[in-house]
Amino acid sequence: MRSFVAIVVGHALGAALAAGEERTLQVRADQRWTSTGIYVRAGERIEFRADGRVSWGSGRGGPEGGSGGGGYFRPLDEAPVGALIGSVGQQFFFIGERASVRSPDDGELRLGINDDKFSDNEGFFRVEVQTGGRGGSGSSWWDDEPSYGRPTRPPSGRPSYGGNYESFWWRGRVDGSDHLIVQGQSLRVKHEDKLPIQSQDYKFSSALPRQEVDVGLNVIRARGRVEVVERPSRRNDYTAVILVDDSDDNGAFDYELELFWEKPRHSSGGGNERAFDGVFRFRGRVDKGVSVEIQGRTSRLVDDAGGDGSSAQSANFTEALPSKDVVVSLRKIRGRGRVSLVQSPERSNGYTAIVRIEDDSSGADTYEFELGWY
Repeated sequence: MRSFVAIVVGHALGAALAAGEERTLQVRADQRWTSTGIYVRAGERIEFRADGRVSWGSGRGGPEGGSGGGGYFRPLDEAPVGALIGSVGQQFFFIGERASVRSPDDGELRLGINDDKFSDNEGFFRVEVQTGGRGGSGSSWWDDEPSYGRPTRPPSGRPSYGGNYESFWWRGRVDGSDHLIVQGQSLRVKHEDKLPIQSQDYKFSSALPRQEVDVGLNVIRARGRVEVVERPSRRNDYTAVILVDDSDDNGAFDYELELFWEKPRHSSGGGNERAFDGVFRFRGRVDKGVSVEIQGRTSRLVDDAGGDGSSAQSANFTEALPSKDVVVSLRKIRGRGRVSLVQSPERSNGYTAIVRIEDDSSGADTYEFELGWY
């Protein structure tokens, strides 16, 4: 049986919300932000359910928001006026009636109304919040109330992100139809019609394995059709294809999804999961972009993005990358930009792995990653 705690608006509890715990909050429309006292880490799962109605200017609506009454300088211009939104640090995100999101930053969770003037607003939303951590054992609302456009069950019945699951997270602004083609730790987009995807971002917790795995799909935010149309198999070289189809004529919409799969388990005789056969560890300074080419016991830094000052500080092997087919897994340890596996070792490339580091910010930053194989 779940327990709910009523929180007085504006009262900060100053304590972190434990994974799997739930709270109920009242979010008033006549104030910019409601302090929750809930502190989260970047990447931590937070789930929301909300109801109630509020009014703003000449508009009125529920947590999904509506139209009318201004709100031209609201925090999220792509979301409807009056919608329930959240904030952690300086990052904002849409919530609506139901949402399952990963925290975009470390800090306190705040809730508010997507508007720019609050003196003429009335009403409040009742919001239930549940933290899911990074895969703790707490139950999830998605376990017993699945619905269209929300997370579907993985094979074991557990929600994604954590425990025995890895995932690929993607977000983008879609106007038309596109196929997301996921292989290893790389993404290709096949554009079908209307406008290309805008403001795209994505992240792998680990590479999609080069073996048959049962994949599931969490549709976090969408208004059109989102589905897995091709699952990884030997026939398609272990590739997953996701269709994102926005046929609405009212312009572009922000989509967000996760593809997840169970971590492959390798028997070592005693039934335990086997550790990597070998690991390559890299640390270096990167400006703009570099590629790290790994073959055998050697690595090479290719600075092909015109950066200034990129260099390897350390590059160590526990074992040589073998000249045979292996499953590789990349783990980013440090760095502000994107680290991705763009080429897996195979016969056609002389069993060479290539890790790409892309840094769009000004100046160089320190990056660290591990590439393991078995």
